[in-house]
Amino acid sequence: VIKSYFGQCSLNLISSVDSLLCGECATLSAFGSMDGNVAFQEDFNSGSPTGWQFTQSVTVANNTCGVPSPDGSDFMWMGDAAVNPRDMTTVSLDLSPGGVICFEMRYAVQGNASPCEGPDEQDEGVFVQYSTDNGATWIDIEYWDPNGGNDPSLTGWNQYCVNIPAGAMTGNTLIRWHQDAVSGPEYDHCGIDNAQITLNDPTSQISWQHDNYNYPMGSSGGANPTDVCLTTETTFTAQITNGTNT
Repeated sequence: VIKSYFGQCSLNLISSVDSLLCGECATLSAFGSMDGNVAFQEDFNSGSPTGWQFTQSVTVANNTCGVPSPDGSDFMWMGDAAVNPRDMTTVSLDLSPGGVICFEMRYAVQGNASPCEGPDEQDEGVFVQYSTDNGATWIDIEYWDPNGGNDPSLTGWNQYCVNIPAGAMTGNTLIRWHQDAVSGPEYDHCGIDNAQITLNDPTSQISWQHDNYNYPMGSSGGANPTDVCLTTETTFTAQITNGTNT
């Protein structure tokens, strides 16, 4: 993951895989925003989470299970004090312009001692969901399968970004991180950090420089539809601009 932040914009570039053999292919994704249109953010650096509609009994620390967060600061850990279902739910948000949800996440390693025991079954992972009826019903945005519990791309910290779907673009939307197939408090632990929900700027546009692919005006980005296949070390660049700032 490459993240760039300036006073007037942010841009996150993500590859579908961490490394490639010569001739293999990857999907590149870009997610960005202009002018700081942040609807919600939480870095957990102020101690226990506040301002959420609902939170679990979580641990907030900077080195839980011996794996610091990417920036070395405090993060939220769903440990053995968190019961099933495990939820972190935002307050009601106006997401009518659309936008992007980005956060960092790590699953604990399967078979480690509590509170560092990781999910392994297909249904023990984390969902990002939304509700437009004050939490009466929830709709999945994305789900991360633990893939057996020892996948290094999941048991190490990574940033994940998902676009706000059309159904969630309302003036009264809740977003939650949800884990509901936990074997018990001593099992299936995970951490989240640097959650941010950023709204679209209708005047901005993201584009890739290597193939001149442009996302629609005002879009927060997504996957480039053309994979890249490498035969040599290569740098890929994207930019976001609103015509004034780039």
